[in-house]
Amino acid sequence: MDFLLRKVFGRFRRSKDAPAQQPESRTGAFYPLPLPLGEAGALSVGAVFRCVRLLGDSVATLPLLYQRRRGEIFATLADDRLHYLLNVQPSPGCNAFYFWRDAVQQVLLDGNAYIVPAWSEAGVERLTL
Repeated sequence: MDFLLRKVFGRFRRSKDAPAQQPESRTGAFYPLPLPLGEAGALSVGAVFRCVRLLGDSVATLPLLYQRRRGEIFATLADDRLHYLLNVQPSPGCNAFYFWRDAVQQVLLDGNAYIVPAWSEAGVERLTL
């Protein structure tokens, strides 16, 4: 019985003098993707595009609460300008959904996203990604 098991499992061993073979796909030769792909190259892969879009859309639909500490508790300031910028329209050219979706996309593909506030004498005027 031991002899039979060695013979069966011996077929799955690689011989020491056999050269390492490149894996092949079902359609033919295996061609690895060049690294790094970059943002445009990564989004051209369907699975990456769909994952980034799914995460970005999910995060963009979440409400952002602007809160300040008042005594011992945090109070939500729904009538503040910054609350409006975070949830409705961060800049004149886009709404909050597309702004936060693009921010998540930059975090996922580039590793970070910088949101810069544009200040005026009245306070924060707009947010720039």
